[in-house]
Amino acid sequence: MKTFLLILILSLATKSCNDTKKQITLSNKWEVTSMQNISSFEKKPTIQFDEKEKRISGFSGCNNYFGTYSIEKNNLSFNLMCSTRKMCPVLTIENTFMNYLRNVTHYQIEEGKLFFFNNKDVQLFTCSIVD
Repeated sequence: MKTFLLILILSLATKSCNDTKKQITLSNKWEVTSMQNISSFEKKPTIQFDEKEKRISGFSGCNNYFGTYSIEKNNLSFNLMCSTRKMCPVLTIENTFMNYLRNVTHYQIEEGKLFFFNNKDVQLFTCSIVD
């Protein structure tokens, strides 16, 4: 019984140590949790990175979008952006989000959140991983 408890405790300790060391990368589906000049969202924009193909896709508030990206260390730029063209009554969130994507120059991942900045180091929007 003591041996079983010792093995159980060691396996739990090892698992928790490995979990805390897991590095979060861009290769996730992210949901916008805050955006400069936008106080609330009816539907939150998303962004998903395909690091192998250097492609992004997601939902921009009304339409779906896709494109490519270039990355070097924490410098980031989005290219060849396209989107669907649904008729939506209000495009404020979508237009703001797409404009911010065009202006992103770098990013930072900290405490499980993804922060996007422009060339003046202004935080444009923040994302969390979608479960």
